[in-house]
Amino acid sequence: MARGLRAQVLFSLIPVQPANDPYGVTKEQLCDGLRQCLASNAQFAEYCLPLLQEKLESDLVSAKIEALKTLVRFHLALAFSVPS
Repeated sequence: MARGLRAQVLFSLIPVQPANDPYGVTKEQLCDGLRQCLASNAQFAEYCLPLLQEKLESDLVSAKIEALKTLVRFHLALAFSVPS
């Protein structure tokens, strides 16, 4: 259950580029970091896939694109973590 809660907390973070960011972090960098966190543990997948499905059913094209990018990240992470 703890993994599910962590995945939901990570997934609920909506990266927004802060105004006047002194470090120059972009929204894309924040999104990529979030994707990396979500895909860091294969056991997150069972909790994230339903959330990604919701994003894919959204009317917002940007939400669909972010969901697809996250699915790709999961695929890459899982492809290299499964023993042969």
